[in-house]
Parts: sequence; structure tokens; C-alpha cells
Amino acid sequence: MVAQGLDRVILTEGSAAALLGARLGGLMLAAPMFSSRAIPVSVRAATLIVLTAALFPSLGAIDVPATPTRLLVETGVGLTIGLAASLYIAGATAAGDLLAIQMGLSASTTLNPVSGESLPILGQFAQLMALTIVLSLGGHLVMIEAVRDSLVLAPIGAPIAIDEGLKGLVDVAGRVFVIALRFAAPVIGVLLVGNVVLGVLGRAVPQMNLLMVAFPVQIGIGLLALAGAIPILGTILGGWPWDFEEDFRHIMSTLGRT
Repeated sequence: MVAQGLDRVILTEGSAAALLGARLGGLMLAAPMFSSRAIPVSVRAATLIVLTAALFPSLGAIDVPATPTRLLVETGVGLTIGLAASLYIAGATAAGDLLAIQMGLSASTTLNPVSGESLPILGQFAQLMALTIVLSLGGHLVMIEAVRDSLVLAPIGAPIAIDEGLKGLVDVAGRVFVIALRFAAPVIGVLLVGNVVLGVLGRAVPQMNLLMVAFPVQIGIGLLALAGAIPILGTILGGWPWDFEEDFRHIMSTLGRT
């Protein structure tokens, strides 16, 4: 009887650790830095084990079997947290892509070492800048704390409203376009003024080859405007921890609606 009880305790703790690891694994699939392809898989696996061991005491008493369905649900919960954390990074990347189109640099693509995909050079610059600022604000610790808090707001083993959670995630994901516009608006405004000036100049001097002049001028104006707007972009990114906290609370509240 004692051996059976001990086996049940070990099995229960193993299931709880597996479910917690699934939630953390979902976070690491989408969260900034944790999902980077530049980090070797072995390092990410070791990080997952260490974080699972560190957060395991926060679980409390859980008697939930680690079934495939439950593992998938916990992975989805962690994935939603990671997606919420990556909104600013995605917004900055979209803003960089938009600026590259406006400045005529959309064809200048390079391989992004973080995501492993080809991006316009300005999109890659904006993504790396946003990632650097988020990490300098302790974003990696904020995301780990969010998983810890989720154990209280959406406990492992508790019923999860998947449909409501998806709606909450869609509501939050819609902010990517707002964030991208906030990033790109100052530079786009300057480029618009420059285009108006070039248009007036083309009307005043018809003999001038406007296409030959406009291309380098537009790039130069855009780069100067981007350099001047970097402090503004840094100020916007400085609010990431509070915005992420708001998005995280919203998603967790929708997941708990059963």
C-alpha cells in the first residue's frame, strides 16, 4: 500500500511537471528571444527544464493526468501568452516593412538571424531594435512572471474556455496594426511632405528628371527622419511591460470564462 501510494505521488508530480512544461513550451514557441532560431535547440530545452523546476513549487496540489488533450491545451495557453508578448516586436517589424515600401527599399531583403526568414532591411532593423529595448526592460523576466501568474488566473487542470480565449487573442492581436502605425507615423509624415515638395519642384522645373532625383532624395529623407524618430520609438517601446500586462490579464480573463 505504501509503495502504491508513493507511485501515485510520483505519477501525480510527474503529470503536473509535464503540464507545466507544456505551458512553458508554448510560451517558448512564440515569445520574443525564447523562440529565436539563433538559440540552439539544446539550450532552449535546458532552459525549459530549468524554468519548469523553478516554477514547480508554485503549482500547489494538482491531481490532473497529463493526457495528450490536456498537454495540447496547456501548450495553447502558453502560446497565447507568448503571442501577446510578441505584439510590439511584430508591430515594429510591420512598421519597418511599411517604411521600406514608402522609401523604395522593399527590395533590399536580408536573412534575419532571429526569425530565420528574409525581411526588408528596415523591418529587420526595427525588429532588432524593439527586441533590444524589450530585453533591456527585463522582458524575459516579465514573460516568466506572466506564466507564474497564469497558474493562479488559469490554473492547470481548471476548465479552459478555448473559444473565448481565441476571441481575446484576436482582440489583442488587432493592436499590431495600431502599434505599427504609431512606429511609422512620424517617418511617413516627413516622407509625405518630401513627396509634396518634389511634386511642386517637378511642376516648377519640367526639364528635371524627377524620377532620377526623387529616388535618392526620398531614401535620404526617410533615413534622416527615421534617425530623428528613434527616441520617439524608444519612448513607445518603453511602455511594453504595462501594455503586455494589460493584454495578458485580458487573455487570462477570457480563458477562464466557462
